[in-house]
Amino acid sequence: MRFKIRLLLLVTCYCLHIHAQDKRWGIQAGLNRFTISDLPEFHYTYLTGMHLGIVRSYNKYPFTFTPGVLYVKKGAGRDVNEKYAMQENRFILNCLEFKCAADIQLCKCNLMLPGSGPRIGIEPYFDYNIGGEVIDGFGDYAYSRDMVFGYHDKADGVRTSCGVKFYISMNCEVVEPYVGYDIGITGLSKKDNSLRNMGVYWGLIVNL
Repeated sequence: MRFKIRLLLLVTCYCLHIHAQDKRWGIQAGLNRFTISDLPEFHYTYLTGMHLGIVRSYNKYPFTFTPGVLYVKKGAGRDVNEKYAMQENRFILNCLEFKCAADIQLCKCNLMLPGSGPRIGIEPYFDYNIGGEVIDGFGDYAYSRDMVFGYHDKADGVRTSCGVKFYISMNCEVVEPYVGYDIGITGLSKKDNSLRNMGVYWGLIVNL
């Protein structure tokens, strides 16, 4: 684990100090399917969310460094569990995400535009939860309440968390489609640090 962290820091530092040949603003938008890691007594299911934000890319072939700020909506559902007297509920988080992506273009295949090609990358991020909702029950019997953040006993979750994403994308100059896997590093709850988000995400970056 320490080796992986050091390698990530080295790649990030290199990208920060390169003399970028290409600098671009972009709009990033897409969808996600998230859940949280299972505990023996619960079974969490996937919920669909979204992400939208602004990014700034610095490119020097074959490397690209892309910091950005996104609004991310993600959550998880939980099925009925008669053994533990649990009813269906959903957790929805609204986050400000500060990300720092670094990737490498594998080749120039020129399938769409000159210089286009596939990329693979890694993206550490930090989330600040600006709000959330807990929904309990079924259909007309469902009720919702705002999530309570903090480190006290009545809190539903913590205000901050971080994680890392692994993704593949296609460099098409103006539009860059991507798909990836996201896994949380820190827990979402003070009560149980094993509650971490995980899921897939996909979308587009439109360069301005």
